[in-house]
Amino acid sequence: MPESSVEVIIRLQPPFTDCIQKVSDQSLMCLNKMYHFDYIFPNRSTQEDVFNKIGTKMISSAKKGYNSCIFAYGQTGSGKTYTMTGTDSEHGLIQRCMTQLLKVLSTFESFELKMSYFEIYNEQINDLLAVSQNKKRDSIKNVIKIKESLAIGFYV
Repeated sequence: MPESSVEVIIRLQPPFTDCIQKVSDQSLMCLNKMYHFDYIFPNRSTQEDVFNKIGTKMISSAKKGYNSCIFAYGQTGSGKTYTMTGTDSEHGLIQRCMTQLLKVLSTFESFELKMSYFEIYNEQINDLLAVSQNKKRDSIKNVIKIKESLAIGFYV
């Protein structure tokens, strides 16, 4: 696939179902239909593997002043949260990217850093970085509204 500013990368966690067969690093077959991606992680890929493949590109782009975004999609229990946040002993993509980004930015004379961490659940966008006024964080979601501008299109 040609190089693009958008990549579709998947991480399949074992056990694979009988219907999914990995054909190559970029293709898999499911129910006799071939699907192609920019990259498919191996079965036992580590958090470090994910960072090396995705995070380092994001840091490189951010260093040049470009915006970066990861959209983690999948059914409940498929590993999105684990891949993004990891565990105390094996950090996920967010912690690894932030650690590396702050190291890079510490070499700059000045910089501006803006970040968001959203969850889309049941057709609602929740801001996971907003400070909740309630001590029970899960009881009040910080719902974000989608807005539209003629100049820039849709935004949150």
